[in-house]
Amino acid sequence: MHGFCHDACGHLLCPTVYDWDKDTIREALQRKDKKLDISYQNWLNLLWRDGKSDPDNYHVGFLKNELIVKAALHVFRGPGVANSEEESPRVTRKHTAAIHGMTEITAGAIAYAAMLAHFALSSQSVFGPGGERSSGWPYRAFYQELIDYIEHKMSYNDHEELFKWWNE
Repeated sequence: MHGFCHDACGHLLCPTVYDWDKDTIREALQRKDKKLDISYQNWLNLLWRDGKSDPDNYHVGFLKNELIVKAALHVFRGPGVANSEEESPRVTRKHTAAIHGMTEITAGAIAYAAMLAHFALSSQSVFGPGGERSSGWPYRAFYQELIDYIEHKMSYNDHEELFKWWNE
């Protein structure tokens, strides 16, 4: 069971503008009530460390959720690294990042990992661009929105801190 029918998944998929702990909100999301806007423009709890944004400091924990980090590690360094408890696990073959000369994280890589984490939590059975022309959540628009925000709308200090954290 995934998506809004699962309590932990539903909390992370819930837009920050709604309170998942309120029964009326949770039930409305579970029955796909069109009155609630769950579009890519209402960012999800998933995008913050511990699944909760700080209304007083929006960037605290932003894009530092463990599931997003694990998705990035899985894709770019391999499943052994993503699932390892070790600081520097032993790998047996070249990982995707090494093959492509990727030495630092990019906005696109973070956004892609966030998309994968969302898909893994959702009840959607097919991963695709989504949106109005095809069924499913609008992953393409979500990806583009995240990149635009990271590259153009974050303050310089918040941007630098985010990339420093990811590249440690």
